[in-house]
Amino acid sequence: MNYSASNHGSHLLLLLEGNLTTNELSAEVLELADTHLAGDGENLVLDLSRLNNLNSTGLNLFINLLNKYKSQQKLVLISAANERIAGVLAITKLDTVFVLTNTPAEALDFKLPKTHSNK
Repeated sequence: MNYSASNHGSHLLLLLEGNLTTNELSAEVLELADTHLAGDGENLVLDLSRLNNLNSTGLNLFINLLNKYKSQQKLVLISAANERIAGVLAITKLDTVFVLTNTPAEALDFKLPKTHSNK
């Protein structure tokens, strides 16, 4: 797997490329996330438009990132997942814990809906 990182305002966009099937860059990506959060970073967007394949190792990285951001009341958004990867996310029910968008631009613009109270 290869990746590139770019900041968009206070959001971090990670473009993942190739196959996410080994731990070779996991520590580096997690350290990047720690640095982003330590610098008052907001949400993380994972652009999967160039990711071909992922296995349990890749899913583990996604869950570790989710836990880091969730502990800071931030979001991890997944964008542009191909059919195969979207299927893996659905089978593992991870599509219910991540925000999924069609494009990175949608993810960068994402706002949580305001909740209404019945007081």
